[in-house]
Amino acid sequence: MKIALAFCLLAVFLKSTSYANGSRDQVIFGSSTDSVLVKKFVEARQSSTWTGTYGGAAGRAIDGHTNGNFNARTCTHSSCRGETNPWWYVKLQSSKVISKVVIYNRQDCCASRLAGAVIGIGSSNFPPFTRNQRCGTISSDMTKVTRIEVVCNQPIIGQYVSVRLPGTNCLTLCEVQIYESVSVTPFITARQSSTYYEGGAAIRAIDGNIDTRYLYGRASCTHTARQRNPWWYADFGSLKTVSKVVIYNRGDCCADRLGDAQVRVGGTTVAPFTRNTQCGGTITQVMIRSNPVEIECHRPITGRYVSVYIPGNNKILSLCEVKVYSRQ
Repeated sequence: MKIALAFCLLAVFLKSTSYANGSRDQVIFGSSTDSVLVKKFVEARQSSTWTGTYGGAAGRAIDGHTNGNFNARTCTHSSCRGETNPWWYVKLQSSKVISKVVIYNRQDCCASRLAGAVIGIGSSNFPPFTRNQRCGTISSDMTKVTRIEVVCNQPIIGQYVSVRLPGTNCLTLCEVQIYESVSVTPFITARQSSTYYEGGAAIRAIDGNIDTRYLYGRASCTHTARQRNPWWYADFGSLKTVSKVVIYNRGDCCADRLGDAQVRVGGTTVAPFTRNTQCGGTITQVMIRSNPVEIECHRPITGRYVSVYIPGNNKILSLCEVKVYSRQ
């Protein structure tokens, strides 16, 4: 069976976070920016919980269900019994640079209750969250739609996202989606072990095109020849500290070719890059079921080069986009 390796795009993202030791990540704005859905949470809490038949636990707002019918048991609900200024918050796994918050409002009744709610982002989980920055406030007109999108005037750094409702209304959230702002920094060059005769240059992995189709003249993905141990790497031009690599795999065919690939970060461009540190584990067939494929480094890795390498005979390497989350 013939196996091929193709890469479609590689982009680098740098986030901004403050640390206890005084160091600070910087958001380095490059050729474009992107918003990525945050999927990892530590916990969700709220000021009180409805004790009626259908409940209303805080965790319902981050369970992945956007059903706006409270009876479906997918929405939170505060107690509503003499409570003033009800609140809800979620703790993210780590600090993020957040650009917007999307709230799915209740639809079976009472949608207008959410009017006046304040969205806050920051490092504090103490109500009324005045230490955190305000992303925005939900107006009466905004409650007339199911999906309420609150875009921050500028990205805000924080590990806690809160919703606070001034007054005596009940607070109900059917789903809260948080989007991280990432900034794309261009590489200065990209190279690969070989290029397929019908096209697939290494530079395609850093051209900003996230189309996952190599075929039909899309010219979006890199593609090596069929060979032993194909590889691809890109050069930042200076040292960066990488925490995560996201690869957009081919979507038109052949996604399984990326299996067994290794992502490494370091200072050498000599294949198979074993002098560089591997980011996360080897890409498995289970990981490939999702597109893009996310590889979390076990710890931040400092290096100038990011490589993707597939060991074995008769392999082809294709990448449609690789986003590298870095810290300067």
